[in-house]
Amino acid sequence: METIIPLLERIAIALERIAPKESAPNLTYDITEFKDYDWTALDATVVIKDKDGPAIVEWGGNRYIRRSPNNGWGAAVFYSRCIGTDEAGKKIYDRLITFKELPNKAKPISREAESFLN
Repeated sequence: METIIPLLERIAIALERIAPKESAPNLTYDITEFKDYDWTALDATVVIKDKDGPAIVEWGGNRYIRRSPNNGWGAAVFYSRCIGTDEAGKKIYDRLITFKELPNKAKPISREAESFLN
């Protein structure tokens, strides 16, 4: 028993080192802000830049890769990193930030909600 406790302590320390410390904030900004986004405001560093802008940024000691899907969800640029797989083998991603078209007009408040505001 005396030898197992130090071993368990070493295992716990090793797991703490490899476990993610913090999830990325998963922020969302309008796509028009992508070109001039101030990465220092997020405490992120641009690691690699190409003709399209930052390709890889570092945040919280992790690198996030720029992605821009070509699908029916509309124009978007986001930065993410794979953090593992689920039980079915599907990759799990940690998303740092997304730039996409945001609505510029809010919908009216429902009559039911309005009754609580008066």
